[in-house]
Amino acid sequence: VFHDEKNGLTSPHTNEPMGRRLVPATQARNTIERLVKSGTIDGDKADNWKQRFEDEKELEPLMKGAENGDMICMYHVGIIFKYGDLGQKQD
Repeated sequence: VFHDEKNGLTSPHTNEPMGRRLVPATQARNTIERLVKSGTIDGDKADNWKQRFEDEKELEPLMKGAENGDMICMYHVGIIFKYGDLGQKQD
């Protein structure tokens, strides 16, 4: 991101004005996920991504159950967020 004193932030690719809001980079995330799962990327950073994938896989059914009114799932999701488990921010 480049800063133009006169016009504010501009895109390095298009030179169009940009805002400061961050948006999800789904394509980049999917590419990293494929590279890690295929073994192309390894090391500590890849291990962190693998743990993140495992945590998401474990949390997903609990979140779906909680959204559908399953009290046990709601309890477990609450505990996960209370203590910041499965890579979630403590809330």
